[in-house]
Amino acid sequence: MAKVLITGISGQDGRLLTEYLVGLDHEVVGTTRGGAFEIARGSGEMNRRASRVFSLDYEFDNIVRLLESERPKYVFNLAGQAYVGKSWLKVEESLNSVALLTTRLLEAVKTVDPTIRLFQASSSQIYAPSDTAMSEDSPLAPRTPYACSKAYAHFLVQSYRETHGLFAVNGILFNHESPLRKNDFFLQKVVHGAVAISRGEQEFLDLGDLAVSRDMGCAGEFMEAAYRTLRADSPDDYNICTGVSTNLGVLVDYVFERLSISSQEFVRTNRNFVRRYEPPLILGDPGKIEKVLGWSPKRTVYEVIDGMIDAALKD
Repeated sequence: MAKVLITGISGQDGRLLTEYLVGLDHEVVGTTRGGAFEIARGSGEMNRRASRVFSLDYEFDNIVRLLESERPKYVFNLAGQAYVGKSWLKVEESLNSVALLTTRLLEAVKTVDPTIRLFQASSSQIYAPSDTAMSEDSPLAPRTPYACSKAYAHFLVQSYRETHGLFAVNGILFNHESPLRKNDFFLQKVVHGAVAISRGEQEFLDLGDLAVSRDMGCAGEFMEAAYRTLRADSPDDYNICTGVSTNLGVLVDYVFERLSISSQEFVRTNRNFVRRYEPPLILGDPGKIEKVLGWSPKRTVYEVIDGMIDAALKD
């Protein structure tokens, strides 16, 4: 049984990864910040799965002390400001929670125990726009504070790996969803809005640009892939994606059809929700992780949506 440290443990990915690792008999400890710490600490469900949850800021000395006291074998850095569009309103927070935290985590690992294996949650947002599938060798061109922060962390992980020999991995995560996703993320917003409309609790659902297409998968499966990257013989960077991209309008129609209502009747385009920069296509190539680590997604985005709808109907 190995000890695992997860930053951002109270988020969707942190909770799913915790559940998966505890199922493998790993001891899991986690960190979160601010109000999320109080929620995580008071959650009986969280306490049953993670041994301990700590409040952690961005100070280097505090990170060092945590690594010295817990001595994890694996560190999964899932923390950070998670909203692409809102990163323009939270520029400094995006930089601090992604770029700065990753920098200090890498330096702390190098200082305390260079044998610790570290997973960095990178993002498909770092890639340049493309009309074909993006591989790990595709050019990068981040266009938002969120993406720029992720790209900085991505390059720094590579630098520490090559310069200091750390087992540091970038898992380049494409869109991944579950019933644990917060309601202001696109797919969860659609699901909960459609359920509310079907119950007569909401009149319309306002959305942004539905002409774009995205590679979307199952968050739980993506966290299993993240674990595999740290169990590999050597560190490398991997796309974690499905290799299938689906039009957002098609997904909206599917949700509404599942609930026997019409998206054409209840969905409105709101220009306030249209991002200034929105690539028409984001599609990943999972060939490398399939070949090297033997991982491939099993659930389609429609199966993920079914689970989200079922969970929303129980609320």
